Amino acid sequence: MKVNLPIIHPPIDNVARNAYLLASVLHNKDFEPWFFNNYIQIFSDEGFYIDFDLPGYSDPRCIQWMNFTHIQRDFLVKLDLKIEEFIMKGIMEGYYIHLFLDEYFIPSSEFFQERNFPHNILIHGFDSEKGIFHIAGFFGTQGKFVYNESITQQELVDSFKSVDPQEDDLNGLILFKATPKNTVHANRYANFYGFNIQFVADTIKDYLHSRQNMDYVNANHRDVNQSTRTFGIAVTESLERYLDLLLTGERKLGRRTFYTLHQHKVTMLSRIKFMKQNNYIKSDADYIIDRYSNITKITKNIENIMIKFMLTQDRDLIGSAKSKIRELVKEEKQVLHYLLTQLNI
Repeated sequence: MKVNLPIIHPPIDNVARNAYLLASVLHNKDFEPWFFNNYIQIFSDEGFYIDFDLPGYSDPRCIQWMNFTHIQRDFLVKLDLKIEEFIMKGIMEGYYIHLFLDEYFIPSSEFFQERNFPHNILIHGFDSEKGIFHIAGFFGTQGKFVYNESITQQELVDSFKSVDPQEDDLNGLILFKATPKNTVHANRYANFYGFNIQFVADTIKDYLHSRQNMDYVNANHRDVNQSTRTFGIAVTESLERYLDLLLTGERKLGRRTFYTLHQHKVTMLSRIKFMKQNNYIKSDADYIIDRYSNITKITKNIENIMIKFMLTQDRDLIGSAKSKIRELVKEEKQVLHYLLTQLNI
C-alpha cells in the first residue's frame, strides 16, 4: 500500500511550527483566505528571537478547524504499540504525524551516523511495499525545510526509540488534519475559513502601534508571558539594539532572526496582492504593491548583509544594516498607513 498525503513547500518555513502546518494545508486553496487573515503580527523575545504571532503558536488546538490528537509516548510504550504500524494507520486516516526522531538515523540529516540529535519531524506518507516513510523536516542544506525525503521502517523505529523522553518536547505523537470546507463537520467553523478585511485592518493597526489585541491573547496565549515580548513594528526598531549587542559580543548572530523578518514582509506583500485580486483595495493597489515590493528587497538586503557579517566579522557591515533598518521602518510605516486608507471596509 502507498499513501502520500498532499504537501507543499510552505510560504513560511522559519520554524517547524509554521512550516508543518502550512505545508499540510495550503495545497488546498480553501485555506488561503485563512492564511492571509493571519500571519500579520510578529513578536520578539528578550533574546531577539522573532516569530509570527497567531492562534496555534502555543497549541495547534487553537486553530478551530484543525483535528488534533496527542498520543503520549508512555501510552504507546505501555500498550506495546508498534510505532510504525500506528503511524501508517494514522496516515491512512488522513493525519499528518508530528514527532521527535533522532536524526542520527535519518540519511538526509547532516547528523546521520555522526551524533545523536533529537528533532521534530513531520511524517506525511509511506510505501509499505518498499518499507519506507516519507518525511519532512529541517535537514536540508543549512537547515532548510525539505519534504518527500525517505527513511526505512527500521530507521523510523530506531530513531523514535533513541529519543530520550526528557528531550521529547512533544511527549509523543501529534496527529493533525484539517477539516475540509463545505463538509458537515466544518459548518460550525465556517467563519474561520474566510478572509475578514476588518480583522486584517485592525491587526495591521496593532502592528503599526506595536500592540497586541488582549482578547486574542486571552483566547490563545494563556501559557505565554506577554510582558517579556515586543510586538509589531517595534520588533524591527529593536533590531538596532540587537546589532549593538552583536558588536560588543553580548549576543551571537542568529540568522533566523533576519530570515523571519524577510518572510514577514514577503507574506505581507502576498497578502496585499491577494487583497487586490479580491477587490479589497479601493485604488492605487499597484502603487502599494510596488512600494511594498521595495520593502521586501530591503529586508533581503539586510539578511544578506548579516550573512556577510557572519562570514567576515566586518564591523562596518553593522552600520550598513542599521541604516537599512531605519529605511525599512520609515518606508513600512508610510506604506501600511496608506494601505489602511485604501481598504474597502
